[in-house]
Amino acid sequence: MTGLLSRRFQRLEYFVNNTNLKDYYGIVDTPERSVNVDAVQKNTETIFTISFKESIPMINIRCLPMDVICNIASYLNCYLTIKTKIVYPQDYPFSPPQWSLACVQHNIVSRLNLKEYYEYLVETHNNQYQVDWSPSIHVDIDILDFISKINHFDYLIECR
Repeated sequence: MTGLLSRRFQRLEYFVNNTNLKDYYGIVDTPERSVNVDAVQKNTETIFTISFKESIPMINIRCLPMDVICNIASYLNCYLTIKTKIVYPQDYPFSPPQWSLACVQHNIVSRLNLKEYYEYLVETHNNQYQVDWSPSIHVDIDILDFISKINHFDYLIECR
């Protein structure tokens, strides 16, 4: 299992050797919003982190010094960091990996409890693959599927 897992993760590393995962998955930032994606392989598990940040453009107020304006603007920025752990079973790739939510850090004021919400999405991802898993699904495709399930950051910012 470890040799096969290493080859599968090396496939992902091969594609991102000279770039980062954001470029590999084609994630494009805007001047106001950015997304960072990172994955680290540790033996039979992968630590996967995705970070979202929205920056509010600064407005120059003539009566205030620029460092005060920058300090005020820093409180207006929104961020969300989701860290997950992917554990690969002994019979991987014939059994699906199990995802778990390690932590959710954010400064978004929301009606939703974001930690519970992302725990639900991770559980949904695991349940889907208990039924629909195929050994042909590689690590990078599994991560891409998870990114597509949680890629609604704009909605969270608009609903605050």
